[in-house]
Amino acid sequence: MDLTGLHHVTAITARPADNRRFYTGALGLRLVKKTVNQDDTTAYHLFYADAQASPGSDLTFFDFPVPPAQRGTHSIVTTALRVTGQDSLAWWLERLRAEGAANVGEIEEWHGRAALRFERVSSCKCRDVASHDKNKVLNLLAVSFSATDGPSGVVTLLFSGGAVLRLEVECLEAELADLGPTWVTECCPAHVLEDVAIEGAAGAAAGGLAKQG
Repeated sequence: MDLTGLHHVTAITARPADNRRFYTGALGLRLVKKTVNQDDTTAYHLFYADAQASPGSDLTFFDFPVPPAQRGTHSIVTTALRVTGQDSLAWWLERLRAEGAANVGEIEEWHGRAALRFERVSSCKCRDVASHDKNKVLNLLAVSFSATDGPSGVVTLLFSGGAVLRLEVECLEAELADLGPTWVTECCPAHVLEDVAIEGAAGAAAGGLAKQG
């Protein structure tokens, strides 16, 4: 049997309402069919496609209350939707940022194609962030995480000057990496750190204060 292409790709979502809102609202796909999983009729099967429901344009989802996937060997971790070219990618970059999608980077080459990549963030809200100034550097002061439902939660990034980013995430998945060369400092600490546990140091300090009193 010769295969000439895919009819559709199916994934799983634990949040069908948010799933529909993103794929029909932000991406502009059509919900062309809503049926049930033939093996488990308690789960919906949502079909998204272009306006003509062209074979090969379908992206479908089962709704199961499962935690986010754990990536491993031979896992399928990315679904790519093809557009007409570089100008279209630039338009989608601004579109997704306007819709509040987080982790939206710059257009990059991916497997020989220019691509725009983001993942695992449901929504992004910002305050006092000048998104039009691409060269502005923000100094990060603090990062906090507040759990909501399961591994989901809200990550808040606080920057100097009052700028705030609030990310709703499916799970806390972050990577800290240097994006530039190492900075060489002219001043280094000259004192020696004592190898003392924090509790012991606190106890010694308290004992010293009591003794002085």
